[in-house]
Amino acid sequence: KDCTYLSSVKLMPALDGYSVVYTIGARAFENCGSSLTKKYFTLNQNGQEIRSIGENAFLGARLNTVDSFLTQDVIYNNVDKTAIIYVNPNVTTLDLSATQITEIPAYAFANSKLTSITLPSTLKTIGEGAFSGSLLKSIDLSATQITQIPAYAFANSKLETITLSNRVVKVGNLAFAYCTNLKEVEFADVNAVFGDMVFAYCTSLKKVALPSFVSNSETKTEALGSYTFYGASALKTVTFGVNSNTTGNYTFSNSGIEKVYASGSSESGVLLRQGQTTLEEGLFMNCRNLSQVTLLDTVTQIDLGAFENCTFTDIVLSNVESIGERAFYNVPLQTLDLEKVKTVGYGAFAVESEG
Repeated sequence: KDCTYLSSVKLMPALDGYSVVYTIGARAFENCGSSLTKKYFTLNQNGQEIRSIGENAFLGARLNTVDSFLTQDVIYNNVDKTAIIYVNPNVTTLDLSATQITEIPAYAFANSKLTSITLPSTLKTIGEGAFSGSLLKSIDLSATQITQIPAYAFANSKLETITLSNRVVKVGNLAFAYCTNLKEVEFADVNAVFGDMVFAYCTSLKKVALPSFVSNSETKTEALGSYTFYGASALKTVTFGVNSNTTGNYTFSNSGIEKVYASGSSESGVLLRQGQTTLEEGLFMNCRNLSQVTLLDTVTQIDLGAFENCTFTDIVLSNVESIGERAFYNVPLQTLDLEKVKTVGYGAFAVESEG
């Protein structure tokens, strides 16, 4: 592991007093060779029969030439093909529909050249970072038994479209973060748990339909995770489920949201949850396209930096009693009614001076 200057490995034939190598252990050659030094290494099987390869045995490795067992696209644990133990990082298309696998191991296709994959109905689990950094463009999970999308599962991949199973009830931290080609995601009407930064920096993401109800795995609260759509600069529409709960800190910060509305329907924008009382810290911070905001009558508290650096000019604070620090910092408000406001934080309405 981590032998970045490794140049060759030769498995010697059996000799008196020595054993034949049948197994390559987990992470045995992880990160051998180096993308920084552009060094590759050669593994010479030398006629030996390798019967088992451990999890992540070649994760991040740079192989120059490979022998028989490594030239296969996928190596399974047995003839029934119930588990994957090795994946050729150079494979581009893979059809697993005829297998019986129940799990794709953690980082199995990470940084691989895989562009498309067909999954079996037996699949129950995707490991952490399974497709992260890959060239995968689309994936259909609808026929699988998957209930969780783990942390980093598709992070920084080339994913453009994903069809989710209606069983998905948990999404881990940064599961889709930096998927800059992802355009639209729709969840089933279920109660789900989200981690933080799930869609952060998905710069092509335009529309998301959230589950019926979402709680946060990090804060253990009934809220969307922090920074859920942070930096999603093309985001226009987010639809909350029928039993949707509150948003989280910085949920829409630095996104492309243009409108926040309290009721009815809209082709684009964020419809606030009915009964919502608080707009959390940094909720719409740096949403420079946000030009129209209509608050619910139930909103009584606006936290620190909630609308900082937004561009709308008018807002009605019907029943707002508390406004946090920098809540409207650098917002070019023209009219304002503070009749019911009891507390105002430092710099709540300050405007950045020119020059």
